[in-house]
Amino acid sequence: MLEDQTHRPLSDLRGELACPCHDSILSSNGASGKPGAIQSTFKSALPEVSKVRLEQTLYSEFPTMRERLEALRSEKTSQSAASLATIWKIGEDGALSWARELVEVGFFEERGSKDDPEFWVPFMYRDALDMVQGSAD
Repeated sequence: MLEDQTHRPLSDLRGELACPCHDSILSSNGASGKPGAIQSTFKSALPEVSKVRLEQTLYSEFPTMRERLEALRSEKTSQSAASLATIWKIGEDGALSWARELVEVGFFEERGSKDDPEFWVPFMYRDALDMVQGSAD
């Protein structure tokens, strides 16, 4: 038996086991009373997080994609294969292939139909590339 162990049956310990031993890590007052306080914090951090994610993740892990990503700077956040072909100065089939590679690494989300896909940039990367919300077409 342990030195400080109680010498009672377990059923006698019910009240003691239910007793909280630690204070809650959450505020007793609840969340901030300011509407949007958490969203505001995330929004103010997004430019730096976006830059770090782009430079230290995508550029460092996929250096061959850097030039095509930089070509999207200041462009719209939703692109078609045709608009990407224009930006990247390659054929539409090549643009579609490159765009799908960027889907694989998490830069684009592919939306729309298989025959007419759209490539959408998540919020995580928009600030780092100064992208403008909207569709290129």
